[in-house]
Parts: sequence; structure tokens; C-alpha cells
Amino acid sequence: MKIRFSSTNPSSAIKEFTTVEKMPDFVVLTGLNGSGKTHLLKAIETGLVKVDEIDHTDINYYSYLNFRFFSDSIMNDSQLKSQQKDAWSFMGGTSTVNGLKINIKNLSEKAYIESFISNESGSKDQTDSIIDYYLTEVEEKKLNLWSNLDNHVNKNIRSRIEKYQHLVRDKIFKNPAYRQRSINQAVTAAVKAIGKPIHLITEEELSAVYIPSSNQNDFLSTSIGSVFTAYKIQQYRHYHDEWEKSGYQATRDVLEATFDSKLRKPWDLMNELLEKIRSHSGNKAVFDFSITNPGDEVLKSESVTDYTFSPQLIDNKNGEFREFKLLSSGEQVLLALTVAIFEDQRGFEFPKIILLDEVDATLHPSMIRALIRTIKDVFVNRGTKVIVATHSPTTVALAEENEVYVVNPGPVLNKIEPVTRAQAMSMITEGFITFESGFSVFNEVSSHDICIITEGKNSQIIRRALEILGEDEVVVVSGAESCSGKNQLKTLYDFFKAVSHHTKVLFLVDVDVSINSWEAEGKNTFRLRLPRNEENTLAKPGIENIFPEELVEPFSSEIVKRGFDREEVLEKKIDENRKSEFADYVVSNGTKEDFNKFSCLKSKLAEIRKS
Repeated sequence: MKIRFSSTNPSSAIKEFTTVEKMPDFVVLTGLNGSGKTHLLKAIETGLVKVDEIDHTDINYYSYLNFRFFSDSIMNDSQLKSQQKDAWSFMGGTSTVNGLKINIKNLSEKAYIESFISNESGSKDQTDSIIDYYLTEVEEKKLNLWSNLDNHVNKNIRSRIEKYQHLVRDKIFKNPAYRQRSINQAVTAAVKAIGKPIHLITEEELSAVYIPSSNQNDFLSTSIGSVFTAYKIQQYRHYHDEWEKSGYQATRDVLEATFDSKLRKPWDLMNELLEKIRSHSGNKAVFDFSITNPGDEVLKSESVTDYTFSPQLIDNKNGEFREFKLLSSGEQVLLALTVAIFEDQRGFEFPKIILLDEVDATLHPSMIRALIRTIKDVFVNRGTKVIVATHSPTTVALAEENEVYVVNPGPVLNKIEPVTRAQAMSMITEGFITFESGFSVFNEVSSHDICIITEGKNSQIIRRALEILGEDEVVVVSGAESCSGKNQLKTLYDFFKAVSHHTKVLFLVDVDVSINSWEAEGKNTFRLRLPRNEENTLAKPGIENIFPEELVEPFSSEIVKRGFDREEVLEKKIDENRKSEFADYVVSNGTKEDFNKFSCLKSKLAEIRKS
């Protein structure tokens, strides 16, 4: 991928910069706030900055606000028939859209003649051998022009089919007049499902497979409800027609099974894709949904006209129903990806470039893992280039080393340049633990089997506890003191769970930190909360609580309420300003008995070694 400056607009926020070449088809852009990541993506969207000379009409931009599944109102049978007629009219001849004209059948026939009938010199093949071969090898065998035909046709006819596909994409699917019709993606999907040259398709064939699209020209704006409804209605029509043909002898089960064997149930596909997204997250509890379906509903002639079905998600953890609009922001992003795969399976045409502007902003690390894996699986592996702008350390860590680029602030020539993940993480997290070459916390960790991350102020106490416990080989991570407060440890824990690593990492937290909402242990990442010492009333929260009260008492002070004529001692507790002094004291003077309650740590380390 190559990105170059092409704007002549002096008011453009992006100024001339050095062209960047040989970029991968999946790129993660990061940088400081205000460096211009969004301006750069917008410039690409509008054509002020070029990516591989791709036209801006073939580029889709999404932010975290609109990378969502937007479902339109569900169509009933009458509305479905109306859109099917509209689709046939659109395909059947010259159509004018916002002043632009397109004759789809005419363009298809020209592409057909150029691909199958003309020889290499461009003149018509008088022997008609190519067209005869096509009719014999493709039509009579009922092969689909848009399927993989490698094992069904010879090299010559396959090259002509590929030429026809290219011409149709270029002259029809990418035609501005075609793209401006909101039903264009549904027509494209129907054409691919039928598998014949467009000008040879009949209205009956189109209606049999046509599934409605939304009123927006966007692969994230389909109506799953309309897709399910249309399938159920078409299934009923097939059942009714074939039942009459059989002299009213065939059973419903047989007829429905025959229909289902020809056209896959869309809810089965959706459930398969939901499971695929969940598995990509690496966490069984993340995005664990299935979708409701109308499979058991029986349609009747008096009800089919007004029939609709509104699907919902089922939370597999508790069986509760969830409307699409009530999903969390992170779940909305993953649902959008699920719909994108669904539309790919239906034959929708994706843009050549997708720009994602901080769509990971609200995502849990395991969701980011699913996001990246799915983007590569759904878009990049199918020829769509993807550029992701992010501030997320997890996104940077999960990217490949050659996929990370930084956007430098200001009007500089080196606006975009490659960096290592470690450099990018250091820039955007100001001291956050870095990752490089698989997994690295700091250099000392790589040579040890187990390391501990704890609240920064506790590090020296934990080191002393390990010495007393005889656990000299266990390392407490250095340099994390400024970024490992109790409110940040969960984020660090989630981060380590999302990234593959070989070092066993134990997160050690104080008694006052709740870990009930933390993910379960796994992937060499563990957690331990220090036990509460009920006998120490002077230090109820904090690591000081685990020590004997008499050890804390010299560092405590009374909290006094002063009235007009008297003073009242409300309580006595450790002085917040003397906690560092207390830590220094126990590290230098603490005895084995003072550290007695750290026995839980030794037990946990033994458990970790066995895992």
C-alpha cells in the first residue's frame, strides 16, 4: 500500500508530506492527541490524500460513533414484493439516478460478448466454440459464475469468466449511477446468488433469491429482520407452489427441507458467525450470543401478507433476550463485524479501502483481539485495505511489527513513518509496560519464570516478603510504579490476558481492591488479593492491613473533632503521609513473624508453578 499527498487545497488540514510506500494492507496508525490522525483519514476519504490511486468513491470512513449496525424497519410480504419489482425494473433497462443513467442489461451483454464471444483480437468468434463451451460447461452444469470454478472448467474458460467478473465490477457494480441506488447491494447479492450473466437473468429468478437491503448504501445498514422475514416468506411460497405441483401429497417437512438445501437458513449463518467472533476474542465470556429465528413458525395464506419477524440476540450466559440497540458500545462494534461477514457471505461488494477512526475506543482488550482478527479475516484477506487509527495500547500490541505507523504532529514531511510496537506504546501510554518480540515487560522479566505486578507503592514491601518466603527467583516488575495504581491494575490485567506471553504474571492487589469483575485467570496471567487482617483496625485498606496492628501503631495518628469547649477523638488510623516511612521501616526491620500473613503468596506461587 502507498499513501501520498495529492491536495492542492490550501485550506487542507494535512500539508504536503513524503510519500510512504510498501505498507501492508492492514495498518495501525497511532500518535499523540492532536497529531492529525483523524484529519489524515478524512483527507484519504475525500481524495486529498491518495492510497494506491484508489478513487475516493471506493473508500468508507467509520468512527466509533458510526461503526455500528443500523437496522432499518422490517419489510412485510407486500413491501418485499414492491422492492423486488423495483429491483427488476432497475435491472431491466435504462435507469436514471440523480441525473446519471445506467443500462445494466446492456452493459452486461457487452461484457458477456467481450468475455465469451470475442477472440483475443476483439473480433467475433465465428465458430461460436467459446459460447457453445460456455453453455455446455457452465449453464448445463448449473455452475455459478461467481463461485470458485477452478475444479469445474478449463483454464481458458476460467480466464474468460474472470474477465467477465472484472468488467461487471468495473462497468456496473462500481458505476456511480448503480452505486447511488440504495438497493444496489441487494441486487448485487441476488446476481451473484443466481450465477448467470446479468442480462440472461429472468424476473422469476431474481424474485426467488432477492433479499431486501436497507435504505442506506452501506453494508452495515442491512435489516437482519427483513432478511429473516424474506427467507421465511420465500420458504412458504416454495412450499405452497410445490405442494400444488405434487397434487397436495408432499409433506411440509419434505418441501421445507428441499428449499433449505438450496438456500441456507440465514439465522444458521448468523449464529455460526456470532460464534466465530466470540472465538476470535479468545474469551468464552465475551460476545457470547445467539440469535432468535422464525424457524418453527408456520405461515398460512391469511397471515403471510402481513408477516414480519424481529430477531433479538440471546445472551447465552443467562438466556436473557437483548435488543440490538441495547448492546454495549463494544458489543455494537462486534455486531457490526458480524453483519459485515454476513453480507460478504450474501455477495455484497466491499469498498477497496475501509478507514476505522478509533472504533476500538470503548473496547475491552479481548474484544480488540476479536476486532483485529476479524478485520483481517473478513476484509484484508478478501482484498480490502484497512487503516485503523487508535490510541489503544492493546491494539498496538496485537498488531504485527510491520503494521504499526505513527502520525507525527504538525506540518512535517515525515507525517507518517513506521515505528516499533515498543516505540508506539511508549509514546501513547507514557510509561505503560511495553511489548516487543512476543512478550516483554522489562529486560529483567525475560530471564525469569514468574513475575509480579502490584500497586506501585507496594513493590518494595513485596520484594522483602519474597526474600523472607525464600522466593528469590520471583521478580517484582520495576518501573511500573507510576502506572499501576489500584484503578489501573485491572486494565493492565486485561491487557496481559489479551496478549500471548510465556512468562507467568501474577497481579497482586490490596485487600481493598475488588477482583470480582476481573476476568478468570488464564494464559499465564494470575491474580491474588491479599487477605484481610481483621485484627488491624488502624489500617483497614491498603497493604499495611496485612501487618500486625502494633507494627502500624507508631505511624498512626488520631482524628480529632474539635468542638467549642471540648475535643473528641473520632478514630485512630495510619497517617497517609507516613505510609512511605512505614514501608521503609518494615523492609529494613520487619521480622518473619511480621510477614506471617504473606503465606498466601507462597501458596499462590506454588499453584502457579503447577499450572
